[in-house]
Amino acid sequence: MLNAQCKFLKVVFRKKLPKDKTIIVADAAGIFSKDACLLLIENGFMKVENLAAGIVEWEQDGMPLVFDNKEKLSGSCMCQLKPRNA
Repeated sequence: MLNAQCKFLKVVFRKKLPKDKTIIVADAAGIFSKDACLLLIENGFMKVENLAAGIVEWEQDGMPLVFDNKEKLSGSCMCQLKPRNA
């Protein structure tokens, strides 16, 4: 888990997420987002919210999704995700 935490924090700080703004954390099914929220809080983020049921249930409930094609990833499983060549 430590390696995954390091990768997550690198992404957070590379994106320069503001520590004073609300950050909503979501994964596909809400399995790992709680841990990500705790990691953000431990690293000084003050306003962190967890989308507990994940993006899959969000979409099933008819909630809106907006995609940024520049940020899409590809890979056959989560451990192999990498940026797509646009």
